[in-house]
Amino acid sequence: MKKCLALAVCLFAASLASAAAETWPTRPVKLIVGFAPGGPTDIFARLIGQKLAEATGQNFFVENLRGAGGNIGTGRAAQSAPDGYTALVTGGNLTNNPFLFDHVPFDPLKDFDAVTLGALTPVVLGVHPSVPAKSVKELVDLIRATPGKFSYASSARCSSTNSSSTSCTCRSRAAATRCSRPSPATRRSRSAPPRRQCR
Repeated sequence: MKKCLALAVCLFAASLASAAAETWPTRPVKLIVGFAPGGPTDIFARLIGQKLAEATGQNFFVENLRGAGGNIGTGRAAQSAPDGYTALVTGGNLTNNPFLFDHVPFDPLKDFDAVTLGALTPVVLGVHPSVPAKSVKELVDLIRATPGKFSYASSARCSSTNSSSTSCTCRSRAAATRCSRPSPATRRSRSAPPRRQCR
């Protein structure tokens, strides 16, 4: 992780410096994250921002503009001046969302230049130890044999983990129910206690 982060910082700084006409940076740089604080994209943005600040002596700060599967933050970044002082830190939603939403406020090819690949995040399938399945095939066979008995959890709708799990259940014709919990911010805004929502 440390080597990957160091390489990402170097490539990030070099790419943004070449985008700016002056010696870069001469003022704070905004890193837009289209997701809530504390998630993997936010944590990575804060790590890379800290390293860039140490390397350049200038402030790099994260602005979280969450919502719509990352579209709100990505749209804001697309509307920003291309001067090297606003950068988008994002993941697969940049390329996935145009196919998942009727309209997105950005064009991934026209509105952005790729700077660096900073991290790889795997998609992991895990089951509780009490589930008798010991392989993916055994799990699919078990779910098919008992439709409606099993549920699964994934991150937000239109995320890579949600898309992967939906694709897996559709392709395998395994009838499992997706369960989600409202985000902490959503739960705080409700008067009722948090409930698990299964769809």
